[in-house]
Amino acid sequence: AHLAKVSIFQKKKVLYYSHEMSFEKLAGRLDASLSNVLTWELRNQSALVAEKVNKVGQQYGDILIIKNYPMRRARVSDYQRHMEQLRRQHNFIPDVIIVDYINVVAPEIRTGASYHDVGSIYGDLIGLCQELNMWGFTAAQGNRGSRHAELLDVDGLADSYMGSMDSHVVITLNQTPDEYRKKTMRLFIAKDRSGLGKVIIPIHNEFERGNFF
Repeated sequence: AHLAKVSIFQKKKVLYYSHEMSFEKLAGRLDASLSNVLTWELRNQSALVAEKVNKVGQQYGDILIIKNYPMRRARVSDYQRHMEQLRRQHNFIPDVIIVDYINVVAPEIRTGASYHDVGSIYGDLIGLCQELNMWGFTAAQGNRGSRHAELLDVDGLADSYMGSMDSHVVITLNQTPDEYRKKTMRLFIAKDRSGLGKVIIPIHNEFERGNFF
């Protein structure tokens, strides 16, 4: 959701595919982030939220589309068909595609081996982004061992190391219990093909407003 917001502020057309969260909950998170209102106060401050969100819409236009899919039912080819429909019917050509999240996307062909299935999804998604000249962002779960790691590297991705091998940039989110209480977090650039890698960036977070800074 944060990536969607900052992409909007850069005047990029954003297509957000959610497999885990309902459209209503995701839209609520974005409303909270754009209006700086606590998620559980959105209904009580609906007039203020609508005013602030409408201002963003007036300034940047209708450049965000959210599409919800059931878990493990949609494939990358379904994204491609949906994008073609948007192009033909609404002349909407995304600059940024966000997939939330890759571990619950369905492979084009199920092999029964999660390692190969998830790896193929990474490859299909990267290929789609290259073909249509888009930025592509997705989230991935860490593996079981990563739960106790203070700093998660590329080998901590769940199901498929192939995903980190194919990805152009891998950024891990790291937080100890003490950091959670202090509302801080560390971003670790575990991989960057452009050369910037193995860098730790400390940040603050407000999950209740969907803000990171």
